[in-house]
Amino acid sequence: MDADQTRIEFVEREIDLSFTFLNLASTERGLGDEPHAQSVLSKARLGYETAVRFLGYVRDLEAKDRLEVELERLLRALDRAGG
Repeated sequence: MDADQTRIEFVEREIDLSFTFLNLASTERGLGDEPHAQSVLSKARLGYETAVRFLGYVRDLEAKDRLEVELERLLRALDRAGG
């Protein structure tokens, strides 16, 4: 596996993990645990920021475009969740 593919997979995992954190934050809010929800949201935001940073190193333009779409979707979800 080449370095670019490794970076692409890393960004994909960060995005996936951030969406998982968003789902967990929603569950925590549903249980009335706002402090934990905020903690998990901050982890989702950190995942987003990390993915954006590493996306800058991706050379495969098709993969980069696809990941940018996913990052936009993640950012909208973070904004809706208050993260």
